[in-house]
Amino acid sequence: METAQENTFSIDGHEFYFINEPDLCKNTKIGIFEHIRGLSIEIAAKTKDAKILRKNNVLDRYNTKGVVTLRFELEDIFRNDGIDRKFEVESNTILHSSYLTTYWDGLCYGEFFGVVKIKRNLIQIIGNWEGDKIFPINIQLYYDEDTLDWSKYIFTTEEELIVAPSEKVHRIDFKNGLTRFPETFERFVNLEMLYIGSYYNQDTQYNLELIPQWINKFKNLNTLVVSSANLETLPDQIGELAQLTHLHIDAPIKQIPDGIVRLPRLEILTLSYCNLELIPEQVDLPKLTSLNLKNNQLKTLPVAIFNQPCLKFLNLEDNPWEYLSPEFEKIPNLELELDYKIKFFDYDYKGADGLGTITWDDDVFYASGDSALMKSISDYWKNALPRKFQDDLTVLLKKALGFDFISKEDYQEVGNHRFGGLPDLPKDWEYPRFGENWREGKESNCYEFIGQINCAKVSHLQDYLPKSGMLYFFLSTIHEVYGGSNAAKVLFFDGDIKHLGSATKWNFTEEDYFETTSDIPYEGYKVNPYTFADLPDFYAVTSNKYILKNSTEGFKNALLEDDLGYEINELFEPFQKQDIAINSYGFSQHEYPEHVAAIGQRGNPMDWIILLKVPAVKDFHFGDAGDLFFLIHKSDLAKRNFNNVFCTMYSS
Repeated sequence: METAQENTFSIDGHEFYFINEPDLCKNTKIGIFEHIRGLSIEIAAKTKDAKILRKNNVLDRYNTKGVVTLRFELEDIFRNDGIDRKFEVESNTILHSSYLTTYWDGLCYGEFFGVVKIKRNLIQIIGNWEGDKIFPINIQLYYDEDTLDWSKYIFTTEEELIVAPSEKVHRIDFKNGLTRFPETFERFVNLEMLYIGSYYNQDTQYNLELIPQWINKFKNLNTLVVSSANLETLPDQIGELAQLTHLHIDAPIKQIPDGIVRLPRLEILTLSYCNLELIPEQVDLPKLTSLNLKNNQLKTLPVAIFNQPCLKFLNLEDNPWEYLSPEFEKIPNLELELDYKIKFFDYDYKGADGLGTITWDDDVFYASGDSALMKSISDYWKNALPRKFQDDLTVLLKKALGFDFISKEDYQEVGNHRFGGLPDLPKDWEYPRFGENWREGKESNCYEFIGQINCAKVSHLQDYLPKSGMLYFFLSTIHEVYGGSNAAKVLFFDGDIKHLGSATKWNFTEEDYFETTSDIPYEGYKVNPYTFADLPDFYAVTSNKYILKNSTEGFKNALLEDDLGYEINELFEPFQKQDIAINSYGFSQHEYPEHVAAIGQRGNPMDWIILLKVPAVKDFHFGDAGDLFFLIHKSDLAKRNFNNVFCTMYSS
């Protein structure tokens, strides 16, 4: 940077001086940095007229130090054998750029309108700040282009590359696609990264139909991404790019060169949304950690892939698999449809006790056998649409147990139904705890109490829960649910309620819990049980086709191909309950909770039920006002074994 006298920074006619003061956590710097697409300009300046500028509503009223900072990120800047561009800025947004914006701090609320000019050694920012008032901004800053690290700059246009010296070109990203490889590219022998097409958008197709054989001239290339192209073949020469660590191809290719599966440094290989029909048998990728083969035409896969020593992630979704070796199940992160896991792997549920499953009466979970319950929704069949599919809908109706909130808990009764507050546990039980508590004098954390159910008092309403005893529901922390671990603890006491101690014996403070800010995480309420018939929400039925196992083809087709699901959801919405419930359905935009449980714990989704659904009611709010689910395998419920209850949640 040249002498300070040549640099100017004025706002509303008041002079600022450029600063680099660590105590202000501000500095002025110009450079090309990792994780920034283009040139980064960060400017910090300070004025001696802060008091005047605050009074004139130029500086923010809290800006007592008189410091203003701004940041620009500019791409497509290379012209005429160097930097030479003019950018128009409106409302803090740089025109001609899809995402790069300006950032200002220290001024009163408003927006910048003007131009940014950048040349080989000079930056000029000229315009107006428009808020409650309009005032001019004029910045002139000299810098030394020769100090820039061009190895990190990403070239985004052919116009830049035509004039750029070959030694400066290390990274290219044509995010809007490319119709052909210009032969002038051959000279970029330092190229390390090449992106062509939209990495995240398979909906837009580009016209690139050929990758040239001379791609092997890019000896230093470590990342090659070709997305949404019209390629039908790949050149063998890609297999000669020995420095490749990341290869992503998304194009209608049917096969890949053998050399690709023998690249010595390749760590991430993505061949998704292609038309691949086979993978070469001989695979030798010693560094491979991630392989994505989603959405192809693969019917089987060579076992050699499993033998890659570093492979931790494998996506096999959306392929017409006919056979997969059971070895693939051992890969730590395997993404594959549940139907295929059940078909090819030993995916039977082993039971909470590890002794396998026992038979259960499946009819008790459904509403069709309860004439009074079915009569309660008889009016809904009068509409022509549900009447047409009445048998299909009846098969899906569950006999759910809901709970209405009555009043706040006063703890005068021991062993009643209760949600929130604290539990009435057997007198000889300790309150359940988990983990290590970092607070002084606290060895572990208390589970959050969700609720208790007196089974004897709901035995006349259903036939799937125990006929007597107490069920207690606890949650360690919502973060454990997000982390994919089993955060639930469900305890069952099969004894007389006279052996219970009142919840008033528990005197916890917020320090006893992992993350709560209250001595009791959720306020306690008394509740009344009732039964209701529940239908699934068909929004995500395409991701949960197993639920239609007993449905007619006409009903399946209407749900999967037409808007029948939306119409049914709307018609039946008035009778679907949003209360705390047992054996109900749960809403999801993706897999239903039963599906999630089967993925995490094995077995068939139809063999899992929601033992408890807790929506966003009263003090219960999980995630973004989401629903918390406790799920149990029907065999474990028949055994009265609650040691492997699975916990998940849905949140928008």
